Amino acid sequence: MFTILTKAISHSHVGLMSLENASPELQLAVDLIYLLECNEIDPATALAALDIVKKDYQEKVQRAGVTTSLYQSTGQQ
Repeated sequence: MFTILTKAISHSHVGLMSLENASPELQLAVDLIYLLECNEIDPATALAALDIVKKDYQEKVQRAGVTTSLYQSTGQQ
């Protein structure tokens, strides 16, 4: 994981901290941001793709009957 990448999201979530101590979802978010930025993906394209991914995973969670505290706490259903 890259501690320096937390600067990209520090304004909204964490500030500077070691990603080893961050939650799994934050670690994944940083990895995804890194992947998108390294490949110079247009932000609008990235957001559209993430909407598709989100809908897909919401359906998977519903089909599996999975309820996690994180999923419920973000208000996603």
